[in-house]
Amino acid sequence: MTTTSAGSSRRTGSSHALRGARSATKSAGERGAVWRATGTSYKTHDLRHYAASALIAGGASVKQVQMILGHASAAVTLSVYAHLWPGDDDKARGILDAALADCVRTREVVG
Repeated sequence: MTTTSAGSSRRTGSSHALRGARSATKSAGERGAVWRATGTSYKTHDLRHYAASALIAGGASVKQVQMILGHASAAVTLSVYAHLWPGDDDKARGILDAALADCVRTREVVG
């Protein structure tokens, strides 16, 4: 965290520092030339989205993804990536499936 001249604090995470370093070292045209030279159409921001989706698919919490991406709040993270987290419907189905399987297994043992 750093304090501004007005006395308020702002977050200065690693992603913010990297963003500043990238823009200071290369112009947008130079960065585009590097991507064209590698023969790929992916941009750094595409890799950021890929990392976020991999974290979510692996079970990372909203708070973990927020911190890694350097978002100001979990609300920002959810506004972009909410559709990637399993919905409550999926979770409810899983819970019911497990409960029913346990019920059937218990009935087979008892009955």
